[in-house]
Amino acid sequence: MVLQRAPQAARLYGFDALDLSAEAFLSCSLEGALLPLQRALLTYRSRRSSGSPLQAGEQDGSPACPCSWEVELPPQAANTICDISIMYPTQPAEATLTGVIFGDVYLCSGQSNMVFKMKQIFNSTEELAASAGFTDIRFTVLQLKTSDVELEDIEPKIPWSDPSQSGLLESMSAVCFLYARNLYSTMLARGERLPLGLVASAWGGTRIEAWSTPSALQACGSQEVVDTEHPEKSNSYLWNANIAPLRRMALFGFLWYQGEANGNFQRDLYSCTFPALIDSWREEFEQPDAPFGFVQLSTIQYGNAGLSYPILRNHQTADYGKVPNPRMPGTFMAVAVDTYDQENGIHPRFKQVIGERLAIAGMKVAYGQEDFPSSGPGVTDLFVSESGFLLFYDEPFTYDDSELTGFYYCCGPLGFCSSNTNAGNWPALAQDEVEADPAGGVVVLALVECEEEGDMVSLAYLWRQTPIETPVWGAPIYSADGFRLPSAPWIISDVPT
Repeated sequence: MVLQRAPQAARLYGFDALDLSAEAFLSCSLEGALLPLQRALLTYRSRRSSGSPLQAGEQDGSPACPCSWEVELPPQAANTICDISIMYPTQPAEATLTGVIFGDVYLCSGQSNMVFKMKQIFNSTEELAASAGFTDIRFTVLQLKTSDVELEDIEPKIPWSDPSQSGLLESMSAVCFLYARNLYSTMLARGERLPLGLVASAWGGTRIEAWSTPSALQACGSQEVVDTEHPEKSNSYLWNANIAPLRRMALFGFLWYQGEANGNFQRDLYSCTFPALIDSWREEFEQPDAPFGFVQLSTIQYGNAGLSYPILRNHQTADYGKVPNPRMPGTFMAVAVDTYDQENGIHPRFKQVIGERLAIAGMKVAYGQEDFPSSGPGVTDLFVSESGFLLFYDEPFTYDDSELTGFYYCCGPLGFCSSNTNAGNWPALAQDEVEADPAGGVVVLALVECEEEGDMVSLAYLWRQTPIETPVWGAPIYSADGFRLPSAPWIISDVPT
């Protein structure tokens, strides 16, 4: 397995009763050099997964109560490899973990596009073969269940493995693994070998409310949902069973791909429930600054007239249009609106593109590498003049309107456009209504006239469920640098005409 590197102290824990004389011994090496033998003491704490108090005569620190044991390991540098034994002073080892390596650990969660397996992506045979040598990336896939109370233990479906072990990588989350593979390769090219541990716990068709803590949902005014027929739709049931048991793990960050199930369920609360989930997970894992990467919603069906997806895409950024932002610090995002896969519908198979984009933004946000971008070109200012609406971007870009200009407008009262789900109220601007200066980072949109004098207009970019028929790389605007990140969909409401 991979355990979290320094400066954090990784933990091992279990649920069998061990005598208080038991200790943990670490026999480690770093870059081939043996390190001095290290020792760590076991501690006990009461198990209160059901919320019940300790009984008479029970106390923390004593194996007499229904306790779990825990070992906080001495912090280890990246690439340290250890054999870790739990043993009594005068007896053989009770248990030994061999070949444990220290690096950065990520928890990957969400719904079906995070579940989507390596064997399902385009060119899967070649991709699996190309991944086999990445043995510094190790992964586990967890069993899924539901619970109405927080649990302490969870079982693996796929035990800790590496890509060289035949057949196991095929069932690993593609987004999760391809992020790690891109990140590892990028780090290695810069002279840093960083092992990565991936814990996959995702469930198809699930809502954010099921993955959220009760306090996060309460803070957003989310409606109470208990679905006895489909427990995975019940509030907090997936948090209780599949995330809460992992809180004692030391980890570096989170990856998330979810939102499709909220397109028509409490959609307009998502700008609260998603940031609240991020805040609460960081708090529960005692990692207030943990990087949190996510994938913006992809596509389903070209020509679909519904606008629930673009609205939810905006809510995924707390309605800022890009991340990180003041409400969502330490977050990074991969845009997926240009990965349309007609044959596979809601599950585009271009996960290599997503893994690469996540890793590029992760290098900037999670690892502080200033020569990497956190996002593609974004609008910083909008001015209205006689010549039109002037959009000023934060960087030069490339522009290709061969399939679409990418820009839309809506006339209507305050708030109408930002929540309207009918594409008919959002006409597209034609080629002769858009003038782009890519090198200067400026786009000029023709002035539009609303029917009623004094009406406000809203402007948007890629404001469709599936705006682009081209399978991939068909959006109008990408960064002009070598990273070629796409400009994310955005909306600017209530612009005076």
